[in-house]
Amino acid sequence: MSDFDSVANYAFLGIEHLAESYEQQVKVLQAAREHLLNEETLERAVESRTAAIRQREEEIAMRLLAAAGIRDEETGSHVRRIGLFSAAVGQALGWSAGRIADIRVAAPMHDIGKIGIPDAILLKPGKLTADEYRIMQQHTTIGAKMLGGSDIPLLVMSSEIALCHHEKWDGSGYPNGKHGEDIPIAARIVAIVDVYDAMLNRRVYKAPIAESEVLRSMADAPGKHFDPALLDVFTSILPVIREIREAVWEK
Repeated sequence: MSDFDSVANYAFLGIEHLAESYEQQVKVLQAAREHLLNEETLERAVESRTAAIRQREEEIAMRLLAAAGIRDEETGSHVRRIGLFSAAVGQALGWSAGRIADIRVAAPMHDIGKIGIPDAILLKPGKLTADEYRIMQQHTTIGAKMLGGSDIPLLVMSSEIALCHHEKWDGSGYPNGKHGEDIPIAARIVAIVDVYDAMLNRRVYKAPIAESEVLRSMADAPGKHFDPALLDVFTSILPVIREIREAVWEK
């Protein structure tokens, strides 16, 4: 065999080896592609299923609120805004999509315990007496009992919010005088957005207040009523908050 033939055979074997290697790589890549497609299909199915579950959770929450809301001065628009405001703060904090979805549904249920408060107190125009105010405060514990006793994250958060959204950073709130980070963060968020929205809108016991005055009043409260860091986050996303107000306006 000539040198030329040896080189040719070597080259042919090299090409044959490359071809086999290439075919194997193609098979590996094809298998990887099929795996990814299967994962994407599964992921889309999980996302679709999760969205359906969230929709049902939200519908259940809204029906519960409708049962409570027929006796309360607060509107459906108010509770929807509270959920969307809270979700916007959660997003600004870098929360996971699941946790943001939880607070969007849980926050509107903050006052669900008012279903257990007598109409004479709940719907009274003007200032409550000291005894009436003590009874009104019970809506926090009533709501927490209604929503408590579950290990479902959404209901755990809902119960915490119902119980603690009137607690204050300095410990002067109710029902348990919790302070600082002892107050669950979801409740600290709702405390901010609830006060903001309630002050802006008309209620049976008050006229609406201009946003500039509301923000001025809230700015005087960090370290007293509100978590200072969370109030800063809320203030930083005011353009988003205003967009939500425009989209979900008071009827």
